[in-house]
Amino acid sequence: MLNCSLTNSVNFGSKIAPKTNSLQNQPLYLKTENVDTFTSTQNTKLIPSFKGLLGINKQDKYGATALMNAVDKGNKEIVEQLIKAKADLNIQDKYGYTALMSAAAKGNNEIVEQLIKAKADLNIQDNYGYTALRWAVTIGNKEIVEQLIKAKADLNIQDKDGQTALMWADENGYIEITNKLRKAGAK
Repeated sequence: MLNCSLTNSVNFGSKIAPKTNSLQNQPLYLKTENVDTFTSTQNTKLIPSFKGLLGINKQDKYGATALMNAVDKGNKEIVEQLIKAKADLNIQDKYGYTALMSAAAKGNNEIVEQLIKAKADLNIQDNYGYTALRWAVTIGNKEIVEQLIKAKADLNIQDKDGQTALMWADENGYIEITNKLRKAGAK
């Protein structure tokens, strides 16, 4: 059994009655702060059974969710379990970032693929107007750019300064990415 503390002591091996409400307001993101411990052995299988009871989409003071924290830590197992538990893939934090943007900005190709397959919105813009594609271009990650092109991300979204991903790639010397974007129809 995994024992984990949120704000109260919680035994994750215990049964929780469907009408039980005591954990409903406990943010799941707190559990993902120590992802390495939580993901050991079979413990990741516990997340789907808590859907709705632990506030799977609860946001911290910065707007981050359990999914965002798992993405930030690069933990694809927790990401997969949260996807299976129907975590909202498109919640934005106070900066407008989504889990997909974070995965793209960190260059985590596998998690980007997981989120694309789970139907994360590819075209959400953060507070600066950046999309996941723009973040992938910003870090020069050709593979993620290809994944987003293949998934039909809008290639011509402009940020708050009027720049597209293509413009940024071209201005910053990412020749291969620039060519990929042009070939895919970016303007």
